[in-house]
Amino acid sequence: IRLFLGILLTFVVSIPNLVLSIFALYGLGGQSGHLVINQLRIQNFIRISTLISVYSSNIVYKSTDPSFIIPIQSVNSTVFKDNSFATDTNTLRNDIQSLNNVLTYQNNKFQLGSKNVQLSGDALTDMVVNPRSQGKNDFINQIMSDETECLIPDDVDLPESIYSDQETGAQRCKNQQRMPGLQYPFKGLEQLLNVFQESVVELLTIEPGDIALNNTNFNYIIESARNDIYYGLYQINDYLVEELDKYQSTYQTVLIVVFILIIVGMLLISIISFLPLPGSLHILSEQTDWISAMTYTVDERLKHFSEVEFDSELGTEVPRVDESYKQ
Repeated sequence: IRLFLGILLTFVVSIPNLVLSIFALYGLGGQSGHLVINQLRIQNFIRISTLISVYSSNIVYKSTDPSFIIPIQSVNSTVFKDNSFATDTNTLRNDIQSLNNVLTYQNNKFQLGSKNVQLSGDALTDMVVNPRSQGKNDFINQIMSDETECLIPDDVDLPESIYSDQETGAQRCKNQQRMPGLQYPFKGLEQLLNVFQESVVELLTIEPGDIALNNTNFNYIIESARNDIYYGLYQINDYLVEELDKYQSTYQTVLIVVFILIIVGMLLISIISFLPLPGSLHILSEQTDWISAMTYTVDERLKHFSEVEFDSELGTEVPRVDESYKQ
């Protein structure tokens, strides 16, 4: 019984480590999902900005040679199946619209969590599982929705652009012409992304050859890609990387401590369960030897009782019994 209880207690002590490991992996998956979906929307945002430049310039490489169309294997997306977007403006417009729709889904998924949004049709985006961030994280809420004049860090060095000189982040934030058409202050990154997507939709209603260089939507898309939207997304990205490292380090330490405690607990249980075992085995051995000795000598003792002699007459007053005794 003691041995059975020891094994049972050892199993019970091991359960907390298993539960904690599962919980840590689940949390790590959620943290990683947040980081991945934010990386995907950064990637998508840059793609849209780049393709809008190509669309607005009306420069495509028209070709009737089918060998020019090359399937793209490196991007798991329903949009970039091949490079046909570079050969025709209509195809390019459709691809930009698709990317803009996927960006809407990515923003919703990042904010609301993967359980609260429908599938987008983009395989790479749909496979990401992440928890809700809206209302759950103060830093992300601040970047996404708090009213502010600027999302550019003060200490970054920024290159020259059409609307800005080469300057630091603190200097650039003072320039309220850095993103044309935007009213300051604005409601965080969420508003900037909404304006960005609305500008993309409106710009795509214009034929490429008719888009002027001073078009407000076009300039907002291009300038936001190197100003507040870009740095807002990357501030969130850097924060998520830091939090992921902290989470991993914390649970790694906790798991090591719990593992050590389990080892110590198992040793104590082993000592409590198995320390009396040698004494019990010794007693059992003595009892076995005694039983063996008794069994071995019983035949010798029974020899003395193989014949029974009576030293007096048997008087039962039953003639047949008394006669038998005398015989």
